[in-house]
Amino acid sequence: MSDSPIVPAELLALAQASQAAQHRYITAESSEREEALEAWRQAADAVLTAIATHAAETGENRYELEMAVKRTARSTAV
Repeated sequence: MSDSPIVPAELLALAQASQAAQHRYITAESSEREEALEAWRQAADAVLTAIATHAAETGENRYELEMAVKRTARSTAV
């Protein structure tokens, strides 16, 4: 099994922002849910795009990088 990729701080920050947006959606009042869902979608899209870009630029496996980002973000969640 290969070593997990090192997770750049920028990717970790984007993943944590996506997690925060997800939490806001889950806890939103019904009148705020549509706006919160759109914010979560945008945050998730931003992190996935950044992961794909980073993987393409560095030659890292995109899937392995994505999984490493998700694991690191979960383990550092507050």
